[in-house]
Amino acid sequence: MIFDNKTLHLQKQTGKMEHKLLPHKFQTPAFITFVVSFILVLISAIIDTQSALFQGETTRTIFQVFVIVLMYASLLVTIFSAEKLEDEMMTSMRLNSAALAFTIGFGLIAVLNIIQVLLPDAAYEALKAWRVRSFWNGNAIIYLVIIYFLAFKIKVWNLEKRMKDEE
Repeated sequence: MIFDNKTLHLQKQTGKMEHKLLPHKFQTPAFITFVVSFILVLISAIIDTQSALFQGETTRTIFQVFVIVLMYASLLVTIFSAEKLEDEMMTSMRLNSAALAFTIGFGLIAVLNIIQVLLPDAAYEALKAWRVRSFWNGNAIIYLVIIYFLAFKIKVWNLEKRMKDEE
């Protein structure tokens, strides 16, 4: 949806911004797909690690890449699906979870930078190589998305538990 100045002015007056989320019915199948693809990625990593001991470097197959992309896509669909009751509190919890995820992510980067500077040369290079392997190719963004997902779901579960206890 494209906003012009008049639309934004009206939204500022009414205080309502329209948020688009996927329907709630997508959440459960997407989460099941995420869990299954995550398990397949773990199994694939274990098999690759064991075969790498005997054959040297391994490369990703098309199946592995497909499963990884499926895992990322299903996680995003799960995150951007509405909850059963989507209100201002859920929107606030989504925002707080995003802030927490980015705070943890950037805090981790800061801590790794400080540790890396304090290490001797060999350990410095080892940590640098690990960071490149772990956070290269968009993996850092996925880690932030996973942290966001966990933070948001924990907040939703706590809210549901408190509401159930009050009944």
